[in-house]
Amino acid sequence: RTPTAVEAAGAELLRTGCGAVLIKGGHTKAREASGAAVAQDYFCSADICCWLSSARVENENTHGTGCTLSACIAAFVAQGEPMLDAVVLAKAYVTRGIQLATRLGKGPGPVAHTGWPADAKAMPWITRTCDEGIVRTQFARCSDGAACGVVPIVDSVEGVQQVVSAGAKDVQLRVKNVPASTVLEMVSHAQEACAKSGARLWVNDHWEAAISCGTYGAHVGFEDLEAMGVKERRRLASSGMRLGVSTHSYAELATALAVRPSYVSLGPVFSTASKKLRFTPRGLANVERWRKLIPSDTPLVAIGGITRERALAVTAAGADGIAIISAIDSWYPRS
Repeated sequence: RTPTAVEAAGAELLRTGCGAVLIKGGHTKAREASGAAVAQDYFCSADICCWLSSARVENENTHGTGCTLSACIAAFVAQGEPMLDAVVLAKAYVTRGIQLATRLGKGPGPVAHTGWPADAKAMPWITRTCDEGIVRTQFARCSDGAACGVVPIVDSVEGVQQVVSAGAKDVQLRVKNVPASTVLEMVSHAQEACAKSGARLWVNDHWEAAISCGTYGAHVGFEDLEAMGVKERRRLASSGMRLGVSTHSYAELATALAVRPSYVSLGPVFSTASKKLRFTPRGLANVERWRKLIPSDTPLVAIGGITRERALAVTAAGADGIAIISAIDSWYPRS
């Protein structure tokens, strides 16, 4: 079956009245550019259509994969997870189960049963097309502790100067509703301030300005990542720019992992008034889960309502970095 035929079959099943359709692709023979085998499934609903890919596990003990997958989806939905999030978690569960499966008697053995997904190698990635799941982007890795520790987020050049003069090693410049020419000027001045202090500048959303000014990295929200085309993502990656991506759900995490970002952000961990979000606080339990589902060479940055008093608990849960907005003055007092 071609990807086009699979997508057409999904659309036809939706027209029969199904709320969502998942077409398993465990028997396909797709491979990444590296030669690694990939298992791809197709999901579609009234809201979204996408491909889920994961590293293929070479193990003949795969008895019960379909039954386990459907049962897991139902179980995660029963626990309150949205449908696509449930599918992501179920695919991770089954992949891990195949990794650990052993033969018990004659013939293929059953899928092993574990706990809540907690293995980065079993975590799938989500893409809009089948090909994107095979030919993936790869962003430069963080080095020298980048994105680890406290990462203040400011909206002005003066704010950048304040935090780097107080010792910040990473700072994110987030500018909204400003003309492109002004953004470029601000990023240029902010980069100069960081260079003088030996700090790393991350530019929120305006990645083209970040490339032009030679900043250490860029950060994009989940919606902005989705809006970027393949050419834009490849251009950004080929520039050597690091990329951080915001995530709030398991489906968003799987989408971020598809581009192999430099770091992943999770939030809001706690209730916050700094930004209006459609997601409730994720809590420390999800910080711990995110850290286990993200590759070890990819820092996890937590954000949202993190005060100095809460910071230790957040890092103990697994966060490598803490992004702050309203709490900046308590961390980096004005001189």
